[in-house]
Amino acid sequence: MTVNERLVEVLHDKKISALKFSEVAKLKARNLHNVTSGKTEFPRIDIIQAVARLFPDVNLRWLLIGEGEMYLSGGQLSTVKEISSHEKTKMLNALGKKELELMDKNEQLEYLAELLLKVGKLFMELPPFKEEGGEKLREIKRELDEGLAKVEGIT
Repeated sequence: MTVNERLVEVLHDKKISALKFSEVAKLKARNLHNVTSGKTEFPRIDIIQAVARLFPDVNLRWLLIGEGEMYLSGGQLSTVKEISSHEKTKMLNALGKKELELMDKNEQLEYLAELLLKVGKLFMELPPFKEEGGEKLREIKRELDEGLAKVEGIT
């Protein structure tokens, strides 16, 4: 088994996707994908450091050279237990915040789309443009119509 395959096994065992892991660890998703898909022969040091930081119970000797067990034993683990609980809490908080941020942004986009639709409908109710500057207003109306068509497609 290669280092890459062992890394995939760790992520699977920890029940975290490579994408979520890269977000929490602040890694480039593409770099991690290249490792998990086998495109690169060996993970970059920042990926190994992230595993050590976020999963201190993982035996790095096993991860890197395949010797020993995937997880540290009781005595070895007791030295990192405090760090482990702190890092896991940080990771869970980061995941929760990220999902909340995405949810908030989706709600904001929906609200913005609704506002644009209202503005567009109000603009359409305006009387025809006859006064000076009317051509510019007609151009704006055409642009708004095009934008509204796109917004209606995503709501």
